[in-house]
Amino acid sequence: MRAITILSALAIAGSASAQDEERPTYQQMNEALRTGAASYELPQQIDQSTRLVDVDVEGLTMTYHYELNEHGTGVQMRRFFAANNLKQICGDEDVVYSFRQGVVFRHSYTILDEPEPVVTEVKDGDCG
Repeated sequence: MRAITILSALAIAGSASAQDEERPTYQQMNEALRTGAASYELPQQIDQSTRLVDVDVEGLTMTYHYELNEHGTGVQMRRFFAANNLKQICGDEDVVYSFRQGVVFRHSYTILDEPEPVVTEVKDGDCG
């Protein structure tokens, strides 16, 4: 999942192995997120039905914008995300470290049966 590997950009600001050292500043974290977002080649086909069309950063929130060419509901999408993506996201120590620095990863899905994007967020405390 590209969303996981892009978080290595956060190494600019700090890493899980350096947790006892000086905490990165808000500006350093924001710059690391912007660097990561800018590195995507878009649009990017993720799988047969999912296409990543944009990545943007506002403050310490990185938002991934996806288009799904399948039918479904927001409830189904949120369940699928929790069952299939959350464990992978939370299994990366650099991601968990970034959450402790205040970073939020938002995933916004435009799907055929929903008039508005379906949005999920992963942040500090969501990984148990």
